[in-house]
Amino acid sequence: RNRFTLPPRLPITRELVELLGIYAAEGTAVVGDSEHRTNRVVLSFGTHEQELIAYAAELIRRVFNYQATPRYAHETARTVQIDSLVIALLFRDIFKAGGNSHAKRVPQVILNLPRELRERYLIAYLAGDGYPSALFAEHLMTGSAPGPDERKKFTFSSASKALIDDCSYLLYTLGKTFSVQARKLQEGGEILVNYRGNVRKTIRGQSQSWSIDFYWNTNASYLGRLPV
Repeated sequence: RNRFTLPPRLPITRELVELLGIYAAEGTAVVGDSEHRTNRVVLSFGTHEQELIAYAAELIRRVFNYQATPRYAHETARTVQIDSLVIALLFRDIFKAGGNSHAKRVPQVILNLPRELRERYLIAYLAGDGYPSALFAEHLMTGSAPGPDERKKFTFSSASKALIDDCSYLLYTLGKTFSVQARKLQEGGEILVNYRGNVRKTIRGQSQSWSIDFYWNTNASYLGRLPV
């Protein structure tokens, strides 16, 4: 019932890998039931991310031959969506990328790809959830990556512990130095737990998220060096 067709074999291309990375940061797969028949993949962006919105729509066209147009969500947000049960199931159940922010995972296929494609997935994810995201969005759209002189510490966070674990493994495979923190948040305070499990500050929280701090170039990290 859709106005497009999918090939019986979907090639694992750079465009698909980047789309999966953007989905990890910005996507939701909605699969309806007998009462609610909405079936779609939705990518959510800020209104200031016009170039990234256009880039994501072009990735969708190249991967699925589907013409997705930006839609108004509210004053500060726009969405790009694919109205297809098959593609929603593809993201959620075949790639097992997770249907919402709390269930996100890095698809296993990503971890088995050559280094260049694993790096493109990471850059695409950081274009949405990384800090600073604008830097990685530029690298995503220009097909580039931070250079050997890049010494900044970057960070990203997620409500999905499984995604943080997967990203930790992904960073290991790329030879990057990182640390993980758990955060429990509520009004007036937070719990910060470092990657060794030592509580630095304890305030009762209601929700939890995790974050990773990392260096693109390991030699820029103090974690691997001692002061002389």
